[in-house]
Amino acid sequence: MTPIEIINLIGQDGIIPKEQVLAWMQETDLEVRGAVYELTSKEWNRIQPEPTMEEQCNFMLQYLLDCVYENNKETERSHTGFEAAWELASWFKHLNKMPEAEGFIITAAKKLTAMYRAGDDELKNRIATGTLEHIFEVKNLRKFFDEWQSDPELKAEYENCAAWGNAHRKAPWNKLNG
Repeated sequence: MTPIEIINLIGQDGIIPKEQVLAWMQETDLEVRGAVYELTSKEWNRIQPEPTMEEQCNFMLQYLLDCVYENNKETERSHTGFEAAWELASWFKHLNKMPEAEGFIITAAKKLTAMYRAGDDELKNRIATGTLEHIFEVKNLRKFFDEWQSDPELKAEYENCAAWGNAHRKAPWNKLNG
């Protein structure tokens, strides 16, 4: 199925089979997964049976990380690198309100850390300014990146992101500041 065909399901009636959605979630094409991301955000109640939290969170995390990494600027359906970075920060804040989601936050923090370490300067910038600064607006989310404080490679970036987070805890866009 093409991204347009997936998007055309939005606003229609009827059940969307979970097995089909899970298959689309496994596609390598970011445009297809971007369409699925939008579909699941708007038509969750039509997907039957309902995907588990694990299925949805694993999909969202991998999709957003792939978008941050790829930084595709000529896109119809997928997020650009910075859009995905901002979305990832919002997702962390959302999960922070759900005690059962801590494992997903831990996994996401580890994957972001590994991606940052392996990244070039542009990728590191997207992760730091697009994601971490906004995650660090919520002080209790910083604990998932504690290792950065004692790592010579990561310490300065942690401090920069924490300073930015401190300065913007009450920013108007920060509705999930916990």
